[in-house]
Amino acid sequence: MNIEKEVKKLEEIECLLCCFKEKINDGLVRFTDPKLKDMYDHNYFYADRMDDEIFSICEKISKDEGCNHIKIVLDFKSDYLINKGFEEECDMTMLKIDDDYGTRFNDSLSFKNAVEDDIEQDIIDIDFKHYGKDYGDFCIRKDKRIIDAMKKNDGKFTFIAAYIDEKIVGFCSIVISDYVIGLDDLLVDEDHRHKLIATTLLKYIRTKYNKPIYLHADTLDTPKDMYFALGFKEISREYNYLKIKGE
Repeated sequence: MNIEKEVKKLEEIECLLCCFKEKINDGLVRFTDPKLKDMYDHNYFYADRMDDEIFSICEKISKDEGCNHIKIVLDFKSDYLINKGFEEECDMTMLKIDDDYGTRFNDSLSFKNAVEDDIEQDIIDIDFKHYGKDYGDFCIRKDKRIIDAMKKNDGKFTFIAAYIDEKIVGFCSIVISDYVIGLDDLLVDEDHRHKLIATTLLKYIRTKYNKPIYLHADTLDTPKDMYFALGFKEISREYNYLKIKGE
């Protein structure tokens, strides 16, 4: 078994949990989420090249859909899009095959699973606490959209939340295949950081499901340093280009 191929397969499945996929032409695919049209990560183009032809198609489709942004995902860096005023973000796919997460953990944590436990409001509350000031009710709509998708996937897509004394202190989403787990949306409450919550949560997931874990990390953000320290290895990169209409 090629574990990196299994990661690619699960990444594709993960994209389709909330999105529809439409092939525009041989070099361009459109992903859309009609229930959350203002979420950049659910409404974007994936292209295997970037030129005037591809860009014009992306621009026209976005305009026709009334979308408030254009997001284009590439496997390569594009000066073409940077010159057109797009913001660039580079994400690494990071994989950890073994189960060695060190020896220091937070033993005061307990864990709940969104499939088995009623934690929807806890997820919404902690997410809104950290991002509500910047994103308003979008946080609530996003979480409800994802939870709705989770309920339709037989436990293969869920939130795992960490608690101290029945108070949520962190969470992440996971998607599960027969061979690997994809982890996303990792958040630790700002009042409980530097307490080994993220490490303990990762260890719990690795132990419970007994599968390698992959995740995505922004090359410019500090969480990647923690993942490298835990033994995650970079296996690929993806370049995200975003332009908000009117900016």
